[in-house]
Amino acid sequence: MKRRRAFLLAAAALIVCSIGYSAQALAATVVVSPPVIAFDTEPELVVIPGSYVYRVPDIEMDIFFYQGFWYRPFEGRWYRSRHYNGPWGYVGPRRVPGIFLRLPDGYRGWDYGPDFRVHYRDLHKNWRHWERRKHWDRHDRWRDHRDHWRDRGHRDGRGHRDGHGPRGHR
Repeated sequence: MKRRRAFLLAAAALIVCSIGYSAQALAATVVVSPPVIAFDTEPELVVIPGSYVYRVPDIEMDIFFYQGFWYRPFEGRWYRSRHYNGPWGYVGPRRVPGIFLRLPDGYRGWDYGPDFRVHYRDLHKNWRHWERRKHWDRHDRWRDHRDHWRDRGHRDGRGHRDGHGPRGHR
C-alpha cells in the first residue's frame, strides 16, 4: 500500500512538473503575426534589379514576392504567405531564401520607373516563365542596376545593411 501511494505521488509530481514545463515551452515559442495590411486593389510590384525578387512599392513596410510565395519581415522575424494579403505564417530562419541576404543596399529609394513595375495579375501569371527565361536580364536599365550592385561587392552574399536575411528585419 505504501509503495502504491509513493508511486502515485511520484506520478502526480511528474505530471505537474511536465505541465509546468509544457506551458513554459509553449510560451517560449509563441510568435505574434504581423498586422493585417488592407489593399484597396491588387498591388503593383517592382522587380529589384539583380534578383527576381519583387517588392510592393509605395508602402512603409517590405512585402516581397519570390518564387511563388509572399514574404514579409516583421519585428525581427520573417513571415510567408501564398497571397499578398495573408494569412501570414512564421518562417524559421533556415527557411528564409538566401536571396533576401543579397538584396542591394538602398533598393527602397531607387526610382524604379514604369519599366520595372508589374501588376499583380501579370506577375502571378508569368513569374515562372520570366525567371526561367531570364526576362529581366534583357532590360538594359535592369542590367545596369544589377551590374552596379555587383560591382559594389554584393556578389559574395554579404547581404545589404538594412537587416534583411534569415536573421530577421531591423
